[in-house]
Amino acid sequence: MKGKATSVVPALVFLLGTLAWCSISFADAPSARASETTQTAHSVAWVEQTSGTIGEGLVLLRGRGDWQKALVSDDFREDLNTTWSERTDLSRAPMRRRNERAAATQRSYVPTKELAGGVIGKQPTGCLSGKIVYLSGGHGWTCDITSSSMWYTQRPLTFGIVEDFGNLDQANMFADFCWRAGATIVPLRPLGNQPVERVVDNTSPQARFEGRWYTSKSPIYFGKWYDAAPYYFAIASKEETAVARYQPFIPVSDYYPVYCWARDGADRVTQTYRIRHAGGVTEVQVNHRRVGKGWIYLGEYYFNRGSDGFVEVTNEVSDPADADGKHVVIADAIRFGNGLGDTNRGGGISGHPREEEAARYWAERALPIGAPPLYDVMDSSDQDNNVGTPPRTTAYMNRESEGTFFDRIYLGFHSNAVGGRGVVGLFGKDADKRPDHQVEFAELVAKQLNEDLTTTGAIALPVPWNVRKKLTDSHINFGEIRRDAINNEMCATIVEVAFHDNPLDAILLRDPQFRQFVARSMLKAITRFLYAHSGSSSQPVFPPEPPRLISAVALTTSSVALQWLPPAENPVGGDAPESYRVYYSRDGFSLDGGRNVGLTTGTVITDLPTTGPHYFRIAAVNRGGESAPSRLLGAYCSTEAPTRERVVVVSAFTTFSEDVALTQSEPLGLGSPLHAGGDFIRLIPRKMNAGNYVSHWGNALAANNMSFDSIASEILTSMTISPTNYGAVLLQFGRQSVRDGVLSSQTRRWCETFAALKGKLIVSGSNVVEELDDATTRPTTTDRAFARNFLRCRFVKGDLGATVPLVAEKRTLRTTSPLMLDIGSGDAYRAVGNDAFTLVGEGKPLLRYGSESGQLAAALVSPKASKGGQVIVMGFPLEAIQPPALRASLLGEMLDTLGVGLPPSAKAKESQVSATKKRSSERTRR
Repeated sequence: MKGKATSVVPALVFLLGTLAWCSISFADAPSARASETTQTAHSVAWVEQTSGTIGEGLVLLRGRGDWQKALVSDDFREDLNTTWSERTDLSRAPMRRRNERAAATQRSYVPTKELAGGVIGKQPTGCLSGKIVYLSGGHGWTCDITSSSMWYTQRPLTFGIVEDFGNLDQANMFADFCWRAGATIVPLRPLGNQPVERVVDNTSPQARFEGRWYTSKSPIYFGKWYDAAPYYFAIASKEETAVARYQPFIPVSDYYPVYCWARDGADRVTQTYRIRHAGGVTEVQVNHRRVGKGWIYLGEYYFNRGSDGFVEVTNEVSDPADADGKHVVIADAIRFGNGLGDTNRGGGISGHPREEEAARYWAERALPIGAPPLYDVMDSSDQDNNVGTPPRTTAYMNRESEGTFFDRIYLGFHSNAVGGRGVVGLFGKDADKRPDHQVEFAELVAKQLNEDLTTTGAIALPVPWNVRKKLTDSHINFGEIRRDAINNEMCATIVEVAFHDNPLDAILLRDPQFRQFVARSMLKAITRFLYAHSGSSSQPVFPPEPPRLISAVALTTSSVALQWLPPAENPVGGDAPESYRVYYSRDGFSLDGGRNVGLTTGTVITDLPTTGPHYFRIAAVNRGGESAPSRLLGAYCSTEAPTRERVVVVSAFTTFSEDVALTQSEPLGLGSPLHAGGDFIRLIPRKMNAGNYVSHWGNALAANNMSFDSIASEILTSMTISPTNYGAVLLQFGRQSVRDGVLSSQTRRWCETFAALKGKLIVSGSNVVEELDDATTRPTTTDRAFARNFLRCRFVKGDLGATVPLVAEKRTLRTTSPLMLDIGSGDAYRAVGNDAFTLVGEGKPLLRYGSESGQLAAALVSPKASKGGQVIVMGFPLEAIQPPALRASLLGEMLDTLGVGLPPSAKAKESQVSATKKRSSERTRR
C-alpha cells in the first residue's frame, strides 16, 4: 500500500518553506560542474542544476522580475519587445568533447530535412492524441535522512519481486503503448534504462541556433541562477525561419530516452521537436499551452557514439492560427538519458540509476529556477514527502486553463501486499479528498483488467487469475492521488496490479507477457474513461496487435522482398489494421522514419543503399495508433552474388517469459536501511529478447561477404529451401526456453531431410542439446536419437554462465585467443544457461569451455554424411559472442569448416583435391 496521506505546503509559509528547502539541500550543490564533465567511475555527465541549491533562494530574494505573480499565473506570455538576435551558430561545426582527438571541421548548416533524406518519422497518432498522461511508477531507492543516511527501497523482497522495480518496469511498458497511441507522456520517474545522461541547456555550448531568437525575461526556467539568458524563444511561422539544435557528445552507442523542458504559457504552440538518431529523424509534438516546467518524454531512440545525434526545435507550425506573429516556440533544455542519482542528503549519493530512485529526486533535479518545492519540506522523511511529490509535480506542470479536465489524466502503478490476490483500483476515503470522477476511474481500471484476463483465448497465464469481489479500496486518503495535491486538475487513480506477497500473484508479476497485457488493458481503460466524457457517441479504436514478419529475401543489392502475416487474432486485443508501416535499418538497432505500404501483406522495398545488409520491422496501423513492431528480419546481396552461395538465417528465438527475465542483485537495503539484499526479477524487454538478433548474424555474414536471406521459424518447414539455392541454413535459437520448445519434431525431420540432400546446417542456442538429451527434461527415445545420431553430441551439463571462456580446439579453428560471451553489457543479452556436451562417434570438437573440468565441448562439427550433409552445433547463442568482430570471425571460420561460401570454381577445385586424396589413400591401403 501507499504509506501515509500527505498535505500541500500552506501558502502562508511558502517563502519560509522554500528557503528551508534550499538550506536543507545546500550540502549537495555541485561546484562549477561543466555540462560535459564526466564522472570517471560511471562515464555519466554531471550537469550543474541549481534545483535545491542556494542559488535558487537568491533568485527569490533578489526578486528577478515579478516571480510571485509568474508562479501562479497561467497567462504568462513572452515580451515581444525584448531584444533579439540573428543567430548563425549552426554554420559552425558541432561542439566536441575536449578529449576527443578528432578535430571539428568547419561546415555549413544543413537543414535536418535534407539530412533525413526526405524520410522523417513521426510519433504515431491515435486514440490518445491530444491527451497528456501523467505516469507514476511508485517508490524507488530512498535516503533514510532520519538516522543512518543509508539508501533503501521502500518495499521489501518477496517471492522474487521488489515492488519499487516492478512498478518501474510496468510503467515503461505502459508508456510504450501510450506513445504509440499518440499521447504526450509526463513521467514522474524517468523512463527507459540509461545510466548515461547528457543535459543540454540553451546556454550550453552544445546548443546552437539559426535565425531570429529572442531572450526571454521569464523568472521561471531550467538552468543556473546566474544564466544571462533564461531561455530563448522564436516567433512561430508557417515556414521554418528559426532552428535551435541541441547536439551533445554521446559517449556510448545505446538506446537513450529523450526529454524536453520548456515553460508553458498562453502564447505557446504545439511545438515540434525533431530527434535525429542513428536511424534517421523522428518528429514529436508537444502542446506547451497545456504542459511545461518539467521533463516531458519524447521517446526512446538509438544513438551512435559521437556528435551526429541531436534534437531540434523549429519555429515551423502547421496551424495558421499559431503563425499570427503573437505565438512563440521555446528553446530551453533537452535531456538525453537518465544518468545516476546525484542527490546527497548528507550520507552520499545512492550510486543507482536515476530511474531506480524515488520520484522525489527526479522532481528535485527537474525543478526550474523560481519554483516552489514539490515535496513537503515539513515531512520527517524522504519516503513520506515522496508520496505527494508526483501529484504536486503534475499540478505544477499542468496548465489547466488550456483544454478540459478530460484532456489529461494521472495513473500510478503499484503492486499490493498484506494478503489477497488480484487487481485493485484506489480512491480516497473522504469525498472532499477525491478528484472528480475518481471512484469511476478506479473501478474502471480494475474492471477492465479483470475482463481482459478472464476472456477465453486472451492470454495463456502460468497460473489462474483471481477476480476479487471488491474491485476498489479507499481505506485512507492516499497521498499520491489526493484532490488537494493534484489541485483537482484531472482525474487520478492508482492501479494495484496484483499482490506481490502472494506466491501465485508473484508468478504473474514476474511474467513479462502478463505485464505487457496489463499495460494494454490500462491503455484501454484510460481511453474509455476519457472517451466517455468527451461527448462523442463513437467508440474508441485501439491500436492493432503486432504483425508477424516471416521473410526477407534480397532480390538485388538494393531491393528486398518482404512478406508478413496479419496480427494474430485476440478477443481482447487491438482493432484491425488499416495499413502497415515498414521500418528500415542499416544496423538492426536503429530504425528510420518508416513508410506506409497500405493494407497488404507483402512488398518489395527498392532504392536501398547498394552496400551492406538491410533490416526491417513491420508495424500495423489504424486510427487508434500503431502496434509494437514485429521481429526484425534482414537480407544481403553481396556484389559477388552471382559467384557466391547465399545462406538463410532462421529466426527461432521467440521466448518472452520469466525464463529470459533479468536478475538484479543488491547487497542490502531491500525494504529498509537495516534489511539485507538479495536477487529479484527485472523485466526490461530489449535486454531479454529484443527480437533483432538476425542482425547480429547478418552483420557477421556481411563482414564475410556472404549473401543471406532470413525467415521466421514458423514457416521453415513450409518453405522450399534446398542446397541448390542455399549453401547453408543457420538456425538461431538464442535462449529459447525448453518450456516453449526448441527443436520441434517437425523441424528435426526437416533438418534430416535437408542434410540428406547435401545440406549444411549451423544450430546455435543455449538449450538445444538440453531439450533433447537432459534426463531432467524427460526426453523420448526419438529426442536422444536426434541428439546423438544427427547432432553427434551427448548432453553433460547446462546452465553455464557467460563468465566461462570459450577456447578453440587445436587444429580446428584459426582462433587462438579465448572468446567471451555477453555478460549483459554487449549488444545482445546476458548469456546464461549454456549447454556443454561431449562428442558421439566421429566428428570434431570446435570449441571447449576452457575453465570447466574435463574440457567440455561448446561447439562441434559432425562428420560428413554419405551425401555430403554436415552439421555444426553450438551450445551457446552465437549473438552472445563479444565483441561483434570476433563473432564475425568465428562465424566465418565455421562456414569455412563446412565449405560454405566458396565460389563455384574454388569448390570444384576443392572437390578435385578431395578426390585425389581419396584415391591416394585407397592406393596406400592396397
